[in-house]
Amino acid sequence: MFPQYFHYINVFEPDHELDVVTVQAPVQQTASIQETFTININSSNTGATITFSWDEILFTVPIALQ
Repeated sequence: MFPQYFHYINVFEPDHELDVVTVQAPVQQTASIQETFTININSSNTGATITFSWDEILFTVPIALQ
């Protein structure tokens, strides 16, 4: 929950009722720092993986075709 003063700068608690999907993925620490936030999509015959990386962290979300 955000403190009350955040409402003055238009920062509000998100409405989780509107979430389409929630994903839990293990976070990996990288050996080097990446300045730019990057989203990399790698496709395959069975789906894809989406890799998010920034600073010294990286996490991958698998997507399966059904």
